[in-house]
Amino acid sequence: MNIPFKIKFTIFDENRPLTKKQIKIKNNLIDMNDMKKILKNVISGLNDVKFLDRFEPSICSLDEKKQLRMSFCYQDKKYQHSIHFNQDHSLCKEYFSIEELKNISNKINNELEEYLHTDIWLPILYIEIDDL
Repeated sequence: MNIPFKIKFTIFDENRPLTKKQIKIKNNLIDMNDMKKILKNVISGLNDVKFLDRFEPSICSLDEKKQLRMSFCYQDKKYQHSIHFNQDHSLCKEYFSIEELKNISNKINNELEEYLHTDIWLPILYIEIDDL
């Protein structure tokens, strides 16, 4: 099944407004390249993916046909408590399988928990209807 699944990492409680500290943490993840460092840690434990040097934090298959990139939807209020990754861009010729995404997302989740020094919600794999 070749479907561009996305991944959602909910890093802060969606039922509460973000604190100034949480906003700073999220901005550091995005603006200070901390997410790129996290992804570099993730790929060190995987044989079939590599870091993709792009503006947005990204990883890809060794042949670069499968790419997973951080979305910049964080500016939208409904995404302020989470970080999203997608595969829906023009250069993507193939998509990571559900099993590959489960493995990758679990490793990213572990690194995010270490970065945040707290447990976070389990990652969510999803597909938007418009992507089908």
